[in-house]
Amino acid sequence: MTEPQMFRKADPPALGHAFEGARPEWYLGPMTGAQSPVLMFDLSRLTWVDYAEMRWHPQVNASLSLMTFMLHQLDWHIECEDKKIAAVVEENMRLIWTQLVRGLSTAYWAGCAPLVLEWENTKDDKIFVSKVKDLHPGEASVHWKEVKSSYRPPPEYAKKIKPKVRVYDGIDKLGLDYPIPPEHTLWYPVLREQGDMTGRKLLKSAFAPWFFSHLIHLYSNRYFERFGEPVPIGRYPAGEEFTVPGVNGEDDKRMTSKQVIVDAMLGHRSGVSVVLPSDRDESASGSREYEYDIEYLESQMRGADFERYMERLDEEISLAIFTPLLLMRSGERGSLNLGVQHTKTWLWALNALGHDLKEYIDPYLVERIKAFNSSPNAPRCEWVPRPLGKDNDETIRALAVALTTQGYAKPSIEEMGTVMGLKMEEITQLNPLQKLQKQQKEASANGQDQRDRSGRPDRGSLAADGPSNTVGGSTPRTVSR
Repeated sequence: MTEPQMFRKADPPALGHAFEGARPEWYLGPMTGAQSPVLMFDLSRLTWVDYAEMRWHPQVNASLSLMTFMLHQLDWHIECEDKKIAAVVEENMRLIWTQLVRGLSTAYWAGCAPLVLEWENTKDDKIFVSKVKDLHPGEASVHWKEVKSSYRPPPEYAKKIKPKVRVYDGIDKLGLDYPIPPEHTLWYPVLREQGDMTGRKLLKSAFAPWFFSHLIHLYSNRYFERFGEPVPIGRYPAGEEFTVPGVNGEDDKRMTSKQVIVDAMLGHRSGVSVVLPSDRDESASGSREYEYDIEYLESQMRGADFERYMERLDEEISLAIFTPLLLMRSGERGSLNLGVQHTKTWLWALNALGHDLKEYIDPYLVERIKAFNSSPNAPRCEWVPRPLGKDNDETIRALAVALTTQGYAKPSIEEMGTVMGLKMEEITQLNPLQKLQKQQKEASANGQDQRDRSGRPDRGSLAADGPSNTVGGSTPRTVSR
C-alpha cells in the first residue's frame, strides 16, 4: 500500500458493494441444545410461531405495548438544506406515522418487520406513500440480488474465485411468483447482527421465564383449588362399638366408632352442625386429646411462595424486553428517585431503538419520498428523532417564563387549547384609530358611508349632514328664530 503524500489524496478504497457480511444460515452458533450445561432449552429451534404465542402473556404484552406507544409519541423532524423539500417529506411522513409505527413494532416480538409501501398521486402533483401494509414475518423473506464485488484483488489472486455480494432487492411473499420491488418495501430487522436480516429476537431471552410462568400458574391454581376447600381428617378410637338411641320413634341401632366419625364428616361437608363426644384419651402423653376429632389438611405457606416466584418470573421477562422493574410496579419497593432513574434509563434505551430505526427510515423511506418529488441533485434529507429523557422540566419552565415576561415570545393559543382540551380563540383589541379604519374598510366593502360622526356639532337639523347641493355647497341649514 502506497503511503499518502503531502498535497495529494491517498488512493481511494473500493467503492460500492465490495465484501459481504456473515451468512447466518452458515453459522451454527454456541451450544444451546440438550448438551448445554447452562440451559435446558434449545433456543435456536424457536420459530415465529413460538414468539407469536408468547405475545399474549400479560407481562410480555405490557412491555411490548409500552415500547410501541412510546415510539409512537416520539417527537421528530426532517432536516434538509432545502426547506421546501423537508416540508414535503415531513408532510408525507406524518400522514403515515401511525401506520408505520404499528408495522415496525412487529419487529419487537418477531425480530423483523416486513412492510409494503403503496404510492399515490396527491392533488398538488406529489407522489406520497398512501398506505403502509405490514406483512406477517412467517409469509415474507428477503429477496437477494447478487452483484459483482467492486474490489479488485492483487494479480497473484486473479485466478481465485471471486464471490459475489448479496444486495437487498425487495421481499419474497408467500403466494406471489415474483418479488415485491425494493421501492415498494421496507424491511426492518431490529438490532441486526452479523448481517442477519431476521433481526434479534427480543423474546428469545424471555422464553425460559415465560415457560415456567405458565407452569407455575397452572400448579398454583390447582393448589388454591385444593386448599380452598381443604380435606377433612377425622380421628376416632378404633374397635369401639356402642348403641345409638333411635330418633322419632325409630329403633336403637348399633354403630362402630368409624361409622360415627364418617357420618359426622359427611354432615359437616354438607353444612350440618356436628356434635362429637367429649371423651379424652387418658393414655396420651402430654396434653389429653379428644378421642373423636375433625380437623382440616391445610397449607402452611398460604400460596405466598407461588406469588413471589411468579413476580420474579415477570421481572425476568420485563428485563428481557428492556423494561425496568419499577416502571410498571406498584409503590411497594424502591424509592421515588430510584423509580425516576429507572424511567430515564428506559427512555435512553428507547433513544437507541429510535436511532436503530433511523438506519432504515432514512434510505428506504425518506430518500425515496425526496427522490420521487425532487430533482436528482437535491440535497440529502434525514429523519432526526428528538432524544427522550433529556428534558429538565424546571429549566424549560424558567426559560418559558423569562421569554414570555420580557415580551420575546408568546404561547400559541391553538396549542394551548389542544393541551387543555378546549377550543380557544385569540381576541384582538383595537385602539380608536384602528377601530375607525376598520369601520371605514367595512363600509367601503358594503358600498355604504358609515363613518363615525359623533364628534361633529349637531344643530338640530337632519340637513346638517345632508348631501351636497347641485351648486357645489352644502345644503342650507334650517335656522331657528
